[in-house]
Amino acid sequence: MSSCKPCSTPVDLTSKLSAIDGPLFHDPTLYRSLAGALQYLTFTRPDICYTVQHGSCPYSRRSTSGCRVFLGDNLISWSSKRQPTVSHSSAEAEYRGVANVVAEATWIRNFLLESHLPLLCRYIHQRDYAPHECAYRIILEGLCNNQQVEEALSLFHLLGDSKLNSDIAVYTILIDGLCKCGNLDTARYLFHNLSVKGLQPNVQTYSVMISGLCGKGLLKEAKHLFLKMEENGCPANNVTYCVLLQGYLKNQHCVDLETLLLEMDVRSYSLDASTFSLLVDQIAAGSIDRTDENQLLSSIP
Repeated sequence: MSSCKPCSTPVDLTSKLSAIDGPLFHDPTLYRSLAGALQYLTFTRPDICYTVQHGSCPYSRRSTSGCRVFLGDNLISWSSKRQPTVSHSSAEAEYRGVANVVAEATWIRNFLLESHLPLLCRYIHQRDYAPHECAYRIILEGLCNNQQVEEALSLFHLLGDSKLNSDIAVYTILIDGLCKCGNLDTARYLFHNLSVKGLQPNVQTYSVMISGLCGKGLLKEAKHLFLKMEENGCPANNVTYCVLLQGYLKNQHCVDLETLLLEMDVRSYSLDASTFSLLVDQIAAGSIDRTDENQLLSSIP
């Protein structure tokens, strides 16, 4: 190879096909087949590709957009086509290309979701694959925040007794999501199942469970769980106190308000903005007795 003449690319970079000049190809079907095969190889085998300057069409002056969509490591959709309009700049052409691939990915996602099995669950089930711990928690939290708790549970049960499900943060995310969507029975089951799994609930786990109980008006059960925190070596923090206070205020349960406020004062805790606003609203609405009102105001930390 010492006497060879190397070049940066084996093809002419300036050559452009014309739709009106030159003889017609004798077999259009063969040409289309070859073009499709080259497109597929371009997206699936980047290791054997070489640089080609696509540029704009010399006749229509329209740019060419290309995209590929993967499900895991599997290429499921690809496209390389001329844009429908002329772009005023390369940035505009790139934005059009991004818009096309986002639309394609969104369509594929919705199509898979309509099959009533989460996209991630389908991928994990097919490949017997377990995501990274941090990624797993982020995925569960995203599903719960988008009110897709059933999908989060499907993923949780799919992984079974794997190491990923031995994290208290995973249970906290699911319990919080279940409480917010009103599925308190399943949230209770997961919470009480922690001891079976050898896990100890932390302050955040207690807080989301207490919030769920208060949301259903089960104040007695919420108070009982609140008192058990100290017994189990997990004392309530500022957030937990505010959660229980909000539960009392929303359910107009004023009996234990002063006690909680005094305890917060002793612990140097303070009301967050939402709890303080709720307390002021209840006082303004006359939901709190005038006799208790002065005592409460004096005990606010």
